[in-house]
Amino acid sequence: MAGNKEAYQKAMNQGHSAAWDQDWEQAEKFYSAALEAQPDNPLALSSLGLALFELQDFPASLVCYQKASAQAPEDPIPHEKIARIYERMGRLNDAVSASLRAAEMHLKARSADKAIDNWMRVLSLQPENTAVRTRLAAVYERMGRKDLACTEYISLASLYQRRGDLTRAFKLVEYAHKMMPENQEVRLALSMLRSNQQLPRPSRPAGGTGPVRMAKVREMESAQGERGSNIDSGMDPIAEARQRAMVQLAGLLFDQAEENISSAPTRSRGLTALTRGLGIGEGSEGGDRTRIILYLSQAIDSQTMGDLNQAVVELEHALQLGLRPPSAYFDLGLLLKDENSDRSLRYLQQSVRSPDFALATHLLTGQIYEKTEQWAEAAAAYIQALSLADAQLVSPDQADELASQYDAMLDTLAGEPAASLQSTCKAVTNQLMRPDWRSYLMKAREHLPAQP
Repeated sequence: MAGNKEAYQKAMNQGHSAAWDQDWEQAEKFYSAALEAQPDNPLALSSLGLALFELQDFPASLVCYQKASAQAPEDPIPHEKIARIYERMGRLNDAVSASLRAAEMHLKARSADKAIDNWMRVLSLQPENTAVRTRLAAVYERMGRKDLACTEYISLASLYQRRGDLTRAFKLVEYAHKMMPENQEVRLALSMLRSNQQLPRPSRPAGGTGPVRMAKVREMESAQGERGSNIDSGMDPIAEARQRAMVQLAGLLFDQAEENISSAPTRSRGLTALTRGLGIGEGSEGGDRTRIILYLSQAIDSQTMGDLNQAVVELEHALQLGLRPPSAYFDLGLLLKDENSDRSLRYLQQSVRSPDFALATHLLTGQIYEKTEQWAEAAAAYIQALSLADAQLVSPDQADELASQYDAMLDTLAGEPAASLQSTCKAVTNQLMRPDWRSYLMKAREHLPAQP
């Protein structure tokens, strides 16, 4: 048992050191080793959950925090982390439930400020949640923060007014007026109600941009086809890449929100604040970063609503201000493919460098050249796409040999007649532009003759 303790402590120390250096892959390995020594240790589970979260393996991270919560049922921290993971996964109702559990645990432990943090997180997702605003108003009042309590009572009055319950709206504002008769906000709200004017709708606290956009993106995903098999996604490579790009772009909004939270003077900056950043150019100023987030949010909204032309405008504004992730270049290349092939190709030249988007980028490039009957360029792009697709289905030691075979194939294209090049384009399209392309390629590979 002593050996297990020593191995556990050594692995945890190494994991913490790697996490401090933001080397999350190493941290994940060390924390996993610590769990092998003590499988049910809640600290090791939470630490591994953090490393997996930073590596964006959200399902695995969720499992770790759920196990940590089971081992330490009175600890609200795992529930807070679970809420953040659900936000990243676009599961807003589950995120709200987890934040509410964390808030009640903090309140039971007499940590009112931390309970308030979790309630505010709920309101960032559901600004019209009357139950949470009622709890907030009562807690603020007990803490002597009457101005904040009045703000919540007015917000509640606005919500009930919009629901047609004017009696309750009046009672809430009159109660706030008795508590702080000198408060200008309360006096204005009471005057508006008496003159039958609509109270302002409660504002959404900061932090909800990323989760709400991610939920919209996940709704787009659910509209895609069902999975054809264990290895197929039910989408062709371009649709897969588009989904990946949208998820990554929505994820950037979370990183900015965490930066804002971590820089606030009332918050402590811990390991969770050490995010990877936005993919924004180093020269971007704070004001530009804010505008980038605004344009990015609007671009995601435009795409989820089907306004693709406006999405192009918003994304290009963000790029001009310093947005630099490959997902943005790929998304723009895809959106412009049919409208402006020259601009599309310029953006695709950037996204092709990313392993996440290289396959789909080559396919899009092939489609653009095929449309303009540049058959040699189209065939070359399609064969590069097929090379990358095929490489996904073989072992790493076979990948190099496979790449050399495709390189030799590319060298022969220059002298091929147009008809032959067109046949190549059609053949690759038939193999890859299908929802079961992985299983299709695997079956085709099974029927290849054995290599000498």
